[in-house]
Amino acid sequence: MSNKPIRRIAIIGTGVIGASWTALFLAKGLEVVATDVAPDAETALRRFVKAAWPALERLGLAPGASQSRLTFTADIFNLFNQQAAILTDDVYTIDLAPAIVNGNTSDLKFAKNVSGAPIGKNPGFGQALKYQAPINGRLGVRLTF
Repeated sequence: MSNKPIRRIAIIGTGVIGASWTALFLAKGLEVVATDVAPDAETALRRFVKAAWPALERLGLAPGASQSRLTFTADIFNLFNQQAAILTDDVYTIDLAPAIVNGNTSDLKFAKNVSGAPIGKNPGFGQALKYQAPINGRLGVRLTF
């Protein structure tokens, strides 16, 4: 189990309860990503948080508390938009150069191309080429009376 501190919260549904939790989490200094399919849900949520803020200030705000830490998205999938790089450009040079046998990265400064000139570094070296697809899921509830 990880002991990493919670810094970001997702709120799905921003009615009275969701809006209240949103305001509280913002007052505690957390980043909040909220979503709701209701028309004008973002406007209503921001209005609620703004109205609740003076009371939260009187109770005491945590360091980093800010209404600006609220993000609203209509996309319930990939709320946190975290995609890890799974493939990077490992080609150091595009010059035709012999391999450095038993060498390491510190040897690259001495590397020469087949003409004897210093090799040029690939500008894309170390950059991400492919990202992990966003993790998503679907949540459904059915009530029968």
